[in-house]
Amino acid sequence: MTLPNRLHPDGRPAASWPLSCAGARGRSGAQAPDGLSRASRQRRKARIRPRSGRHLWTTFRARATRSVAYTKSARREVIGIVLIAHAPLASALAASAVHVYTCAPDVAETQLQVFDVPPDAEVAAAVAQARALVAAADAGSGVLVLTDAVGATPGNVAAQLAESGRVAVVAGVNLPMLLRALCYREGRLAETVDKALAGGTQGVVHLSTTPPQNQLNRSGTGLDPARLHDQQ
Repeated sequence: MTLPNRLHPDGRPAASWPLSCAGARGRSGAQAPDGLSRASRQRRKARIRPRSGRHLWTTFRARATRSVAYTKSARREVIGIVLIAHAPLASALAASAVHVYTCAPDVAETQLQVFDVPPDAEVAAAVAQARALVAAADAGSGVLVLTDAVGATPGNVAAQLAESGRVAVVAGVNLPMLLRALCYREGRLAETVDKALAGGTQGVVHLSTTPPQNQLNRSGTGLDPARLHDQQ
């Protein structure tokens, strides 16, 4: 049998190749100079063969669909919160909430919008800006608007945003109210409103006669988790 005029990888003429190399083209199980059998080369070629455009698009679309489905299932759909107050109170309350929840920043930063109303603000323009913030904060579960004082410009702007079942407005915001609202906003909007009102009123105490909150559990050792969570 006449061998092709080729060289072995180590430089030897084709005539001096071992039989396993010389017969590589004739027997699928024989070893070629690259150390691979004919069947192995075919399998490797099949793996790196370019796919058709239609196949690639189908694969990409399937993976993208799974990714979007996972993102939607993992995303927290919580009630949005909009702070409307005299500048710079709204921003200060939001910054304080981020400070409190340093270990869990997503609690204070997810779907929280801030509107610092300047002294010379026009009500009509302020209402339009506030409506845009409500739309940005709404993920489908509703929005809670917290404002500072009834009768003032921020309060008047917030009052025009109220919408039954979708947007609730609460005046008299303080830090305890905001923290409580941030903790309890994965349920219904009405429940979040009740929690915010309770947090705001319970946060106003006369410390000279009222024991500080979040003390050690007197009935045993350690902290009372239920009470501590309720005070947030």
